Amino acid sequence: MPAEQEMQPLNNEQLKPLLGSPEASVEKAPVAEVVKPVVAQDSRKQSKMGSVLSTMKQVGFLSLACVHLYCAAKLAEPGSSLFSWHPVLASAAFGLVMPEAFTQISRLSEFGKRFSYRSRITLHWVLQVTALLLASVGVGCIVANKFQANRPHLKTFHAWFGAITFAFAIIQSVGGFLIMNPRFKPTFAPTQAKMKVYHAASAAGLMMLAAAAMFISNYSLYMAKHKMAASVYATGMWVYPRVLAARSLWTIYDTGAFGKLFQQAPIVEQRDSTL
Repeated sequence: MPAEQEMQPLNNEQLKPLLGSPEASVEKAPVAEVVKPVVAQDSRKQSKMGSVLSTMKQVGFLSLACVHLYCAAKLAEPGSSLFSWHPVLASAAFGLVMPEAFTQISRLSEFGKRFSYRSRITLHWVLQVTALLLASVGVGCIVANKFQANRPHLKTFHAWFGAITFAFAIIQSVGGFLIMNPRFKPTFAPTQAKMKVYHAASAAGLMMLAAAAMFISNYSLYMAKHKMAASVYATGMWVYPRVLAARSLWTIYDTGAFGKLFQQAPIVEQRDSTL
């Protein structure tokens, strides 16, 4: 073969299979534009599925709380004695109303997402005040019953856990009041942003104490007298405190309060914070 033919450069027709034709590039270009709507559609489907699961979870928690309250009412028979109001009111306060107050303030609640942040704050403190009033009446019933029966106070683990939980709830309410009304905040108090984080993180501790107090109540003499171990209503009394403890930890974890509490960077104020 002559040297001129060996050194001859390739023409355009010979280069097309190697480099790709301009027409092919033009045809392939719209593919990337088609991918964007597909990704957005998948994202909407995932968001809708997450919303459905969150709603189911919240309805499940609320249903368990109602079952627990019903079981407490069947065992205590409110109205039969002064003491009988204590299990019902305490269960309603710390097992039903207060956990909902904690959930509704966060964006984890599908119901709360429908309202503005200011409306969620109002719903939160209304539920919290309602829970505190129910707990106060419940504690008042047990204290008055002790005086009537001439029995000593704070002689059981349940009594101690209940008293600490009630005191903690009062402290939490005072903290929430100071957050809503900064003009009453003392000079030694932390910044507004830090107070919100502390308030949210300590709420998990309050729910854990409430769960422990309700669980230990299963070993009280009153429950033993009513043959709780053999009662079908005992199921709700045993199950729900565990669920409440798990719920409090999971909710506070999802809100990110613990992460903000232990982070090294300074905590800054946010306009629409979930805390």
